[in-house]
Amino acid sequence: QVTSSVTMVEASGNARLLQQEGPAGCLHPSHVGFRYVVLFCSCMLTFGSYFCFDMPSTMKEPLQDQYIRPWAPTKGLFQTDFLYSLYYSLYAWTNALIGSLFGGVIVDRFGTHFSTLLFCGLYVTGQTIFAIGASLDGLSTESQYFIMVVGRFIFGMGGGAITLVQNTISAQYFRHDRMALAMGFTLTASRIGSVINLNSTAKLVQATSIATALWMGVGLCLFGAAFGGAYIVLDRRYRAYCELRGEGVSSVAVKKVSLRDVGRLPLQLWILSLIISLYYIGIFAFIAIAKDFFEAKWVSDTAIVRGASFRSSVVYLMSMIFTVFVGAFVDSVGSRAKIMLATC
Repeated sequence: QVTSSVTMVEASGNARLLQQEGPAGCLHPSHVGFRYVVLFCSCMLTFGSYFCFDMPSTMKEPLQDQYIRPWAPTKGLFQTDFLYSLYYSLYAWTNALIGSLFGGVIVDRFGTHFSTLLFCGLYVTGQTIFAIGASLDGLSTESQYFIMVVGRFIFGMGGGAITLVQNTISAQYFRHDRMALAMGFTLTASRIGSVINLNSTAKLVQATSIATALWMGVGLCLFGAAFGGAYIVLDRRYRAYCELRGEGVSSVAVKKVSLRDVGRLPLQLWILSLIISLYYIGIFAFIAIAKDFFEAKWVSDTAIVRGASFRSSVVYLMSMIFTVFVGAFVDSVGSRAKIMLATC
């Protein structure tokens, strides 16, 4: 009886899905704007994680003074600057070797719903541990530091891999048209998080504390993860609607994959990966020290020192503004290789 009741509820829900075709709102799969609602949810997946990614750069001196310098050696390799750099390097290595490489296999094998829950859970957990480490004043500063480093390690597993989910969503809903525009929107939303962080976190730390700023990051990660739940609900509705209409779900065809398939990837993909890697090596490495660099090099120029955070964010700001327009231009004109050369 319970089973039959559940079946009746599902049937009535499915019937409503079909009956709403026509004057339905944008939350109904038949509406032309439905895929843009899904895209908005996809964009917000990385808003919080990108906000948190560059948080160490906006509070470099306070982090070093409070959690590293009191116990760090003054000679040898493991000095203050090296220990600070682990906040970034551990994120980068886990992102590259664990998050992105295995993350792609996870998305292909288990789909976007499971992957969204997993990667959002990882970056929320990582940022939470990072904030907890900064909040445990009863521990030694060395212990606090190592807890925070563990948090960044876990954060890296989900913070980078969640972009794979975004790309898969874009490919599913925009594979036939406007895919570059969709990817432009996802990147823009991520850069908004970065720009807000670079221009506000240092002031927040000065007004409150490092721990308060990090807990704000946790809140924004939870905010992004909530949109992951919204995406799953909407995508299930879309799949149910397609099944009721007897249509196949528009998704990227994926066979069973393994890490051995890496050797079969085309040369063009490796070239693109190399281009992107070389670009990000220069940009991210500079962003990590940019605020400190501006303040140290132009220490006597009050205007530059005061605007160091904004100058650090200019790269992300330009990306945020122009990426959507470039995406629309690529969709209209094509010539992706030529445009890539021009942007390089």
